[in-house]
Amino acid sequence: MNKWFPVLSSLAISMLLCLPGQAENKGGKKVEAAPVKVPKAGGKSNAKPETPTRPKNYAAQVLTREIAREILGGSVNASPSNTYSDAVNGKSFVSNASFLLRKDENPPLLGLLIRHEADPKSALAKFTKAKAELKGTPVSGLGVQAFRTAKPQELHLLKGLNYLVITAGPADKPDKIMEEQLAKTVLPEINF
Repeated sequence: MNKWFPVLSSLAISMLLCLPGQAENKGGKKVEAAPVKVPKAGGKSNAKPETPTRPKNYAAQVLTREIAREILGGSVNASPSNTYSDAVNGKSFVSNASFLLRKDENPPLLGLLIRHEADPKSALAKFTKAKAELKGTPVSGLGVQAFRTAKPQELHLLKGLNYLVITAGPADKPDKIMEEQLAKTVLPEINF
């Protein structure tokens, strides 16, 4: 069995719970990354803000190879999903990235799914709906609303417009300590 199957299937389930119906990409058109307005560094300026293109996979910019190495404790392989473009629907997008420790049997992995919504109400509604449907157990101490699910075993967090899903550890025995370590590492980077 492909060693990426457990993480990809878990992320697929999470994405199905979160994807809007309008992001189906009908007609086979390529989905492009939406521009994001970023103010210039250095305080006030009379110049217009720059509008660079958002990275094609935002989660892969937040969950980096270096972070994965540090948390997993060794060399890592990036998932093929790290190269996929985010699914964009207006101001909303879904992005995911994951890494697998280089090891022969049942290697631990780290996965991050970001569901960015156009408004906080929508993000809260999706988070609340998933918590009820997945029978989530509240998690405290992370500075944001969070819950953990049993099937699939994941840590779900809500930060502003962003609903995050974190997976960590071997496929057959997720690691709650790694999940929370990854959450504490990436939460400060989610500023949009």
